[in-house]
This record gives sequence, structure tokens and C-alpha cells, in this order.
Amino acid sequence: MKQCPVCKAAYADDSLSFCLNDGATLLSAADEQVTQVASIRSTNRTDFGTSAADAAPVFQNQPATPMPMPTRQSSKTAFLAAALVALLLLIVIGAVAAFLLVPRRDNGNSISGAATPTPKDDRQNEKIANLERQIQDLKKSPKPSAATPSASNSPAPLNPSGKATARVKPASDGFLAMRSAPNAETGYQILKIPSGATVELEDCQQSYQTIAGRRGRWCMVSFAGETGWAFDGWLDY
Repeated sequence: MKQCPVCKAAYADDSLSFCLNDGATLLSAADEQVTQVASIRSTNRTDFGTSAADAAPVFQNQPATPMPMPTRQSSKTAFLAAALVALLLLIVIGAVAAFLLVPRRDNGNSISGAATPTPKDDRQNEKIANLERQIQDLKKSPKPSAATPSASNSPAPLNPSGKATARVKPASDGFLAMRSAPNAETGYQILKIPSGATVELEDCQQSYQTIAGRRGRWCMVSFAGETGWAFDGWLDY
């Protein structure tokens, strides 16, 4: 705090040196107190007839000017620095937690060790599922009556496992196609059964149709470890 000795105006800004009203040199509170003490002592000595040397002002040690308090700007900077450190700490903790919790894969296999299915496996599973559905549909369908005509008057012979068998008749192309469905257009070819080969009969449809001049039914057959549909117009049993 500084004060003008002329107009007594007080200024809180310690950096000012001159009064803004009259231009006089500003005095701090300590300087003003020293001046007042010196003036009082000089007046008392003069009143009692002291010498000029005794009338010299006596200066006393004044308390030091207190240190300025931290400004608001420094407090704000410290708060932002603490917030930044806390944010970085949270990011590091989150990264470590994500690394520990996310399951890792090794060579394309999951943690459980199960191999990733291939397109070939998918096609094989789809083929097996179609065959199982067709077998279930055949089992649910009613059995043919005695009046229903058959491809042969004699029953099909049985193999040692107890299943009926049939032999592929000679054909111009030398084989009978095993298909994925009882349809020559929509069922894709699983394999070629050579003429003269013996197949196992699983079950046959009730309806008859004519294909390439031969009358017959679509039957579920097994050959060489594969199971599919074949037209029994080219089967002999």
C-alpha cells in the first residue's frame, strides 16, 4: 500500500511511484510511519530545549513487507497439472485392464482350442443335415399299400448286415449318379456309381416317374461310404 504525502490518496498497486493526481512521490506505509515518528520526536526535543543533534530523527526497524499470496493463475495451473496426471493414470490403468481381460487367439484357434470351421466342413455338414431331414420325412410318410406297383416282383436281396441291396444296371455313360436330393435338376451329384456295382437301399419314395424312358422311384442308397439319392430305374433288385 502506498499513499501520496500531498493529497493523501492511497494506491494498492505497489509498482506506482508517483501520485496520479499531483505527481508527488508516493510513500509506502513503512516510510510514512518512519516519517511520523521522526517528526514527533523532533518536536518534543525542541520544546524542552534540546540541541540540534538531539533533535535528529530516530528510525525504528519496521516489520518486513509480507510476501505476496499466490495468485489465482498459479492455483489454476497447479489444478490443471494435477488433473492431467490423474487422466494419464486412468488411461494407463484402462489399457492394462483391457489387455488382461480381452481373450487372445493363437494361430487362428480360439482359447477353447476349437478349430475354425472351413467351407468344406460347412458343405459336408449341410449335406448330412439334408440327408437326415429327407430320411425323417420318409419315415413319417405312410407305407405303400399292396396295390402299389413295384419295380420288381421279387423283394430286394439282403446283405450280411440285413440291409436290402441292388445292382446298378448297365448305362450308356457307364455309371449311375448319386445326388444330394431326389431331383435330377436341383440335386447336385455326390459321386458316380459304376455299372454293375452293388448299393445298399435305405428307403424309397412312393411316387413313380419316368426319366430318360425308364420308370422308377427315387431311393436313398449307400455306396463307398457316401449316402444319397439314386433313381431305381437303373437298379436291378
